[in-house]
Amino acid sequence: MLLRQGADIDLVLRLIAASFRTRQNGTDITYYNRPMDASYDTFRQLVTPISTILIQR
Repeated sequence: MLLRQGADIDLVLRLIAASFRTRQNGTDITYYNRPMDASYDTFRQLVTPISTILIQR
């Protein structure tokens, strides 16, 4: 609904996603969507390209 109203995809992804989870070298890694968390900058860096891909569809 927010997207239909013209909200930025990057903003919507940050609103609905609590974290980004991945596996590297057999280890589970979680980047949290919490500004006070040390992994927040990495979370934003991961979400930004996803929003760019969605815009180009």
